[in-house]
Amino acid sequence: MPVFFDDDGLACPVCGNDCIKDAEEVISSLDTVFSRCPSCIKTFTDRNKPPSPDIKEPCPECKKRFIDDVIAHCYLIMAQAGEIPLDLPLAKTGIPLVDPGFAMKSPPYLPENSLVLITPYAGYDSAKRIVKEVPEVKGVVKDNGIVPGVLFSGEGDGIIPPKSVTNTLLAGCDVRCDVFYAGNVPFVTYKSQSEMHIEFPRGFDPKIRSVETNVRRHLPDTFVDACSGSGTLGISAALFGVNSVVFNDIWYPAVFWTMAGIYSNRKMLEVERSEIFLGYEELKELQGNKIPVKAGHFEGRYCSYDVYLGDYRELPSVVGGEGILAALDIFEKKDRALVDTVISDWKIKVGGDAFIP
Repeated sequence: MPVFFDDDGLACPVCGNDCIKDAEEVISSLDTVFSRCPSCIKTFTDRNKPPSPDIKEPCPECKKRFIDDVIAHCYLIMAQAGEIPLDLPLAKTGIPLVDPGFAMKSPPYLPENSLVLITPYAGYDSAKRIVKEVPEVKGVVKDNGIVPGVLFSGEGDGIIPPKSVTNTLLAGCDVRCDVFYAGNVPFVTYKSQSEMHIEFPRGFDPKIRSVETNVRRHLPDTFVDACSGSGTLGISAALFGVNSVVFNDIWYPAVFWTMAGIYSNRKMLEVERSEIFLGYEELKELQGNKIPVKAGHFEGRYCSYDVYLGDYRELPSVVGGEGILAALDIFEKKDRALVDTVISDWKIKVGGDAFIP
């Protein structure tokens, strides 16, 4: 049975709470969410050295704390557990990812539940302590030294089912959102950070600019985000005026978070009807499915959106003909021979135009 979303919202598949907020709520908070109040004391920490053993408390007025002080607090907890070398510089603690993520002009002052820490050092016990004792941290992820997703082996079409790899959520919730811009229009994407690669907004996104350039040039009827990730390029194409968008990914969390992104941005995308055919657990059971399976359909006033789980090389069973423009955002972009082959094969099997963003 399809699941119809309404204004009651979409529950987080990791913690069950309201982590997935409407885009408008997130965007309206950007000017103040990480700003300091007049009572905040600006501190200086040398990130090239281990931190001081003194824990700095949040501001008594706004309850925010400078990001370096938050990371130092996490560092000290891991050091007490014997998980961090005593001479490790603070800057090497891990990757702090704020929620929401967006291009900022100055380092942030963090409110509660606004940081996901990715670190190679934490264990389960110290991660639980961090989430309990460091109010700004909503989740701690073990960095396993990999890019989450699907690994193929063998020649040609690879082996299905493929092997999947993730980092490890140790404690709390790792769901966070990023704010991107299609031209001057902001929109959000969501992801569970242990299961998805990092794609933090930097203020200028060459992939989105590539989508804009190609959409303006080809004026397609349908845009295919063939390796959608969290749906950034397909949502951008819709905001640039495309009337139909097809999203696809072989990685099941990517498919779920693509649908969550469309749902979160539904007001600006003018989505009038949302149908989810496959939920998070159902998508997980279908991981490795080669032939694209429709996971969701969203009907908008001016644009329709279809989301699939499957191998992008099998999308000819779903789309085809003139008027199609595909973004093939493959990981192996440095292999020019492979890139040429991927684009050539797509044009032969599907038609239309294709590009590597």
